[in-house]
Amino acid sequence: MVEGEQVRLTTRQQLAQELYGSLAEPDGRDFTQELLEERRAEAERAKP
Repeated sequence: MVEGEQVRLTTRQQLAQELYGSLAEPDGRDFTQELLEERRAEAERAKP
Protein backbone atom coordinates (compact mmCIF):
# COMPACT_ATOMS: atom_id res chain seq x y z
CA MET A 1 0.00 0.00 0.00
CA VAL A 2 1.26 3.46 -0.84
CA GLU A 3 0.73 5.97 1.97
CA GLY A 4 2.02 9.36 0.97
CA GLU A 5 5.70 8.86 0.26
CA GLN A 6 5.83 5.52 2.06
CA VAL A 7 5.11 1.98 0.93
CA ARG A 8 3.62 -0.41 3.47
CA LEU A 9 3.57 -4.17 3.03
CA THR A 10 0.76 -6.13 4.61
CA THR A 11 -0.85 -9.53 4.34
CA ARG A 12 -4.34 -10.08 2.96
CA GLN A 13 -5.49 -11.12 6.41
CA GLN A 14 -4.18 -7.92 8.01
CA LEU A 15 -5.81 -5.83 5.31
CA ALA A 16 -9.13 -7.64 5.75
CA GLN A 17 -8.99 -7.03 9.50
CA GLU A 18 -8.31 -3.33 8.96
CA LEU A 19 -11.16 -3.00 6.47
CA TYR A 20 -13.66 -5.16 8.35
CA GLY A 21 -16.64 -3.05 9.34
CA SER A 22 -15.44 -0.03 7.39
CA LEU A 23 -18.52 -0.22 5.17
CA ALA A 24 -21.06 -0.08 7.98
CA GLU A 25 -23.98 2.26 7.42
CA PRO A 26 -25.61 4.51 10.05
CA ASP A 27 -28.73 2.31 9.90
CA GLY A 28 -26.67 -0.60 11.21
CA ARG A 29 -26.21 -2.43 7.91
CA ASP A 30 -22.70 -3.76 7.52
CA PHE A 31 -21.85 -4.18 3.85
CA THR A 32 -18.62 -5.95 4.74
CA GLN A 33 -20.54 -8.67 6.57
CA GLU A 34 -23.11 -8.89 3.78
CA LEU A 35 -20.34 -9.35 1.22
CA LEU A 36 -18.70 -12.07 3.31
CA GLU A 37 -22.01 -13.90 3.62
CA GLU A 38 -22.57 -13.68 -0.14
CA ARG A 39 -19.08 -15.03 -0.85
CA ARG A 40 -19.56 -17.91 1.58
CA ALA A 41 -22.89 -18.78 -0.05
CA GLU A 42 -21.26 -18.70 -3.50
CA ALA A 43 -18.47 -20.98 -2.28
CA GLU A 44 -21.01 -23.45 -0.88
CA ARG A 45 -22.93 -23.50 -4.18
CA ALA A 46 -19.68 -24.09 -6.09
CA LYS A 47 -18.84 -27.23 -4.08
CA PRO A 48 -19.29 -30.46 -6.05
